[in-house]
Amino acid sequence: MTLRPSRLIDDAPKGPVLREAAELTGDDFVPDQDGAVEQQLTQAIRTKRRPWLAWGLVFLLLGALGQTGLWLYELWQTVPVLALLFTLATALLGAGALRALFREWRALRRLKRLERDSARAANAATGDDALTVLEHSMKMRGLNQSAAMEQFLSEVGSHDSGEEVQGRFRQRVLTELDDKAQLLVRRYALEATVMVAVSPLALTDMAIIAWRNLRLIREVAKVYGLPLGYWSRVRLVRQVFINLLYAGASELVMDIGMSTVGADLLGKLSGRAAQGLGAGLLTARLGWQAMRLSRPLPMNETENKRLGKARARLLVDMGKDLMKLPGMMLSRKKTSVMVEDE
Repeated sequence: MTLRPSRLIDDAPKGPVLREAAELTGDDFVPDQDGAVEQQLTQAIRTKRRPWLAWGLVFLLLGALGQTGLWLYELWQTVPVLALLFTLATALLGAGALRALFREWRALRRLKRLERDSARAANAATGDDALTVLEHSMKMRGLNQSAAMEQFLSEVGSHDSGEEVQGRFRQRVLTELDDKAQLLVRRYALEATVMVAVSPLALTDMAIIAWRNLRLIREVAKVYGLPLGYWSRVRLVRQVFINLLYAGASELVMDIGMSTVGADLLGKLSGRAAQGLGAGLLTARLGWQAMRLSRPLPMNETENKRLGKARARLLVDMGKDLMKLPGMMLSRKKTSVMVEDE
């Protein structure tokens, strides 16, 4: 009888394979940047270029012009007096359309130049380069004769570095402009909060938000001297459409408010007041986005902190204004009934 060597079988389950622990420091985490929501929304609503649509519009315009010319020619053959009136009207309308197109093209061209100047000034290595770009940008904006700009020019020179010139420009010029824009955003946000809260119709809410936000865009751009034509406003107007979609969805207010105001305040507000609060918050975010796109220099860390403090103050003031309105607060009796039902 031949005996085989014995084998030891371990029935114990094998534990999971563990990797070596790694220590993570604060530098390994990427903080959530302010404005990330706006960037995601902008990417979501960004549309691809459709050349076939542009060519279709061109051919449609050519066909309309040809049809108009043929119609005027036939009218001249039958009723010359009436044809003269229609010809003059067509010429005036055409001249007005060409003038409007030229103004839009010029405004869009100036806007692109100002965007390039903003990027160049932010990346300027020397003081001379930064000073030259900032002077050119403020001249195109029509703000080169302001007292703040004159004080800034008197305090900087060729011996300053690019960062020093930018810092002095932010301190002397941009702080004043930012304060004016912040007052506008604050006023429009508070007004939108109250108007939507007292409005009984969802359609009225949408009209109020669209009207106020379009005016806010123009006013903020005017503060920074930014030329905004029709096409140059498209980028900011897309944010208005986001607000319009929001106006009919009052349930989103709870999600937004829980992360900003807290359950204590929302638990005291009625449905209309909560909807007004959400509309005011989105109007304010639109105004801040318009500020970022209109400034001669991008916001730095210090300016973003100032914006965060202004946001907190605005939130408190909106809550106070809503509490002053009649019918905006849930009564204690109604609140206790809700708790018992739960």
